[in-house]
Amino acid sequence: MRTIRKGFALLFKITLLALLVALLIPILYFAWRATQPMELPEFKGLTYYQFLEWRSIAHNDLEVKYKASHPQVNVKMGVCDTSNRLITFSVSVLQSWWYTYMALTLTPDEMVKFKSMQHSFAPDNATLRTFFPSWWTTYEKFIWSLAEYTPHTSLAECRIQPNIPTPEEFEALKMEHQLSVVQ
Repeated sequence: MRTIRKGFALLFKITLLALLVALLIPILYFAWRATQPMELPEFKGLTYYQFLEWRSIAHNDLEVKYKASHPQVNVKMGVCDTSNRLITFSVSVLQSWWYTYMALTLTPDEMVKFKSMQHSFAPDNATLRTFFPSWWTTYEKFIWSLAEYTPHTSLAECRIQPNIPTPEEFEALKMEHQLSVVQ
């Protein structure tokens, strides 16, 4: 009886370790990949972290300008950036995973049908070996679609244009923003 309990305890520990590894590998891959320049040309070579910082600065600047020009409107500072990050980190990650998983499991004919049902972000040729890079590229496509949608959002103070800077322009913008915050 004692051996059976030890066996179940070991099986439980191995299962927990496998779950932990299965959870950490994608997180670590995305954290590493976010430090590399993004693949889509629309991002002009920014890393994902630079893109997030640029959006934060752009949202903050627009909220400040909108509040100054519309004093009667109750502008909640930071709501644009917070809601954007919530969607980006929750919905987009899961949805891009789902699209990549479907590309991995569907037959080519089924994939054509899947893409025709407004799932155009799904990668064409995901394999087990290319799952993570395909997932990342799909995630970038979702992020770009959110950037394109932002100028049409219901909150006027959140309508930043997707005028993404180059890495050099971003660094200059960051310095300029830091100086304006200090003044």
